[in-house]
Amino acid sequence: MPINKSKKLQTLNDAMGLQTALNNYYSEYEKLPEFGMGGDEAQTDGVVGSKLLTILLGKEEVSDDMQNKKQITFLNAKVNKNRAKGGLIYSNGGSATLPEGLYDAWGRPFRLKFDLDNDQEIADPLEEGNIIRNKQVIVYSDGEDKKPQSEDDIKTW
Repeated sequence: MPINKSKKLQTLNDAMGLQTALNNYYSEYEKLPEFGMGGDEAQTDGVVGSKLLTILLGKEEVSDDMQNKKQITFLNAKVNKNRAKGGLIYSNGGSATLPEGLYDAWGRPFRLKFDLDNDQEIADPLEEGNIIRNKQVIVYSDGEDKKPQSEDDIKTW
């Protein structure tokens, strides 16, 4: 299998896994996790992305404020030490206990868009005027060219 197809498949599997993890979290707790995102979009890196991943991995510090109180591991993703290879990355060369981010096969964070008003509609971030129906969340990657709205975008809808 050519590397390009392998990377596309890896990225699609990780994107679908993240979407499934969020859907399962919603089914369990009847709400989406609150992780400090502004608006209805987020990425799987930085402070906000790390907090989301920590919740979905069941690795929150035990407290009255924790969101995944049952500490369920909703997200299963391959751990890598090199962000450029994609997957779940922990800082300090993999020795940290909390995730740094979840990346596509080209080393870029996944992008997410949520249905925060529960109207079963999400405006398509890649095709203006298009509405995605019956999804709580969508996950996508800009693909190999790292440019949005191009032929190699990888998406969960």
